[in-house]
Amino acid sequence: MTALLNCAFRAAVDKFAVWRRRRRDLRDLAGLGQSEFSAIARDLRVSPDDLEAAAKNGSGNAANSARLLDALGIDSIGMLRAEPAVMRDMERVCALCPATARCGRDLRAGTSRWVYREYCPN
Repeated sequence: MTALLNCAFRAAVDKFAVWRRRRRDLRDLAGLGQSEFSAIARDLRVSPDDLEAAAKNGSGNAANSARLLDALGIDSIGMLRAEPAVMRDMERVCALCPATARCGRDLRAGTSRWVYREYCPN
């Protein structure tokens, strides 16, 4: 029982740390001037609106694209080498996706390959 409580406590602390980091990152972005923010978006090859939305959604979203490809048996590293623009676009779509929580749960559960079409815009 104690081990279970320790695990739950650690999970809560980890979630809080992620929340704090995200709040700090959003504050940092809000402190940028419009020209600086636009320059960062341009460097990342996304629109300022997409960058703002991705920042609000959190940093873990884009990682789901590679994880989903791997779950589907597609070599994400090979895809990145062969089609970097396609991978960048997939990451952008994932970063803006409203179904990130479900996607992450499905990836952890190992069920993505059967259900991703229900919600995945990629």
